[in-house]
Amino acid sequence: MLSIFLDSNVCYTDPFMNKNIHNRLLLELAEKELITICISEVVKKEIINNYEKELVKYFDEIKKGENKIIKLLPQYDSSPIVWRETIDQYIAKLENHFEELEDYGYIEIIPFSNDMLPELVERSIKRIKPFSERKMEFRDAIIWLSYVNYLETRQFITKPAYFITKNTEDFTLNGEIHPELKLDSTDFIFYKTPQDFIQNCGEVKQLQKTLNLVNWVGDEDIANSPNLILEMIEDHSFQNIFESCWDYVNDYTSRIPTRFDPDAEYLEATDISFLKVYNLNVEVILDHVIVTGYLEVNVDFDVSQTNYLFEPLEEDFIKIGSDQVKLNIKFSLTVNQDKKVEWLDIVDIEQV
Repeated sequence: MLSIFLDSNVCYTDPFMNKNIHNRLLLELAEKELITICISEVVKKEIINNYEKELVKYFDEIKKGENKIIKLLPQYDSSPIVWRETIDQYIAKLENHFEELEDYGYIEIIPFSNDMLPELVERSIKRIKPFSERKMEFRDAIIWLSYVNYLETRQFITKPAYFITKNTEDFTLNGEIHPELKLDSTDFIFYKTPQDFIQNCGEVKQLQKTLNLVNWVGDEDIANSPNLILEMIEDHSFQNIFESCWDYVNDYTSRIPTRFDPDAEYLEATDISFLKVYNLNVEVILDHVIVTGYLEVNVDFDVSQTNYLFEPLEEDFIKIGSDQVKLNIKFSLTVNQDKKVEWLDIVDIEQV
């Protein structure tokens, strides 16, 4: 059984590990007892703490908007927003989620020992990795030493083990374990993301492949069928992609050139057209066909400027015209043998 060790940055945007396709696959591999997911107690605390910070930030934004609405309402009208859950309740759900994953045996929480303190102090003074001249990474050192100690004391664990972390600066050098960390252990192979691990680790690819599914992918030539993938994405995820493009145009108004510059102050997407899909990569993992690639779209948007002469109840902005921008969307999706998209993740969006 493979052992997978996670850093907290793997789960910052997906703390429940159920939104990102490749995070879900890690849990599915663990559910099928093909891998063991190991998470330091420090990593667990960091994930929960970051989740709380994000909730506080977005709750505060909603409350500010709520207060603005209340100021416009008649004196005795109640608040327009009904809070069904508190921040504490959401945090409790995440804590319970980790407990359930541990109870089911999908993850193992690795505690850290106070006996590590002398070693941590020594490394801090001598700037031994993961410490550096630039900063002092106690949390990284605790995580690393906890994982090394766990691997050394569990003789039944298959080696090498796999450490997934985006913190390549402190843990690696030229894509491999840092030479100073090799003095602690040479039994770890590093990957930057779950996607990187799943797509490039040979051991994972051999864990369980459904022959029928592999043959189907080959027969359908999915990797060389961009028009098919384009049609499937448009059928399944048009609204999701439109909303993401709307957010992009709205958030990056100042970066998108228009025919009305410098008067353009507010952009709002009105429609999108799908142009092409390219650079497809297809992987069969467990019972899933995972397709990654790029989708190119044209986005139509309205251009507005501040309505300096607005009267009460009029809009703050006034439309001055329309324009278009071409966007490139990096995606991951799963597809079934009915040629339907089951799940789609938008990984990144940028202008062409």
